[in-house]
Amino acid sequence: MENKEFNFEERLIKSKEVFRGKLLKLTASEVKLPDKNVTEREVVSHPGAVAIVPMTSRNEVVMVRQYRFAIERHTLELPAGTLEEGEKPIICAKRELEEEIQVRANKWKKLISVYPSPGYCNEIIHIYLAKELEDLSKAGNKGENFKDVQNNIKNIRKSQVKVKKSEKDEFINRVIIPLKEVKDKILNGEIMDAKTIVGITIASQKK
Repeated sequence: MENKEFNFEERLIKSKEVFRGKLLKLTASEVKLPDKNVTEREVVSHPGAVAIVPMTSRNEVVMVRQYRFAIERHTLELPAGTLEEGEKPIICAKRELEEEIQVRANKWKKLISVYPSPGYCNEIIHIYLAKELEDLSKAGNKGENFKDVQNNIKNIRKSQVKVKKSEKDEFINRVIIPLKEVKDKILNGEIMDAKTIVGITIASQKK
């Protein structure tokens, strides 16, 4: 039960939708503060998302490299996707893993759910660890174990698989990187994506 001493709840007075896109909605609200003063809050509504830490039997992470227009740079991230209306997060995670990077996982574990930007957005991201991977890009619908696939890979550059998702206006490269290198990239600032930092950190403790 919430301690009333720390209850700083704000009460909604009125709200107005000022923008609606194909993914996001922006609402401007007037709220009453705990001290009875009134202020405005702008909230971006998001349907929610999933992120996946696909871990191979050789302690490598299957990631995606893509261009993010909002920050005008390429990023290295975990595979992720937006929840469809009424969709369970685990179902979304399995679907996105196959659609985004052509990988199927036979073992799943929920790691954590996080709010990446609660100051202005209600988006929640459910993060999963996926193991016992099958590479659908190598063996079609039957799949192929990543342990066998990786025996033929000499370095990270050769492990890249280009994936074009024109139906979602996404163009990505699939990259397989040792977990230790991913953690180093986080520490040196090369990886700045929040869901990736959280997912890798927790997966490192629970794998």
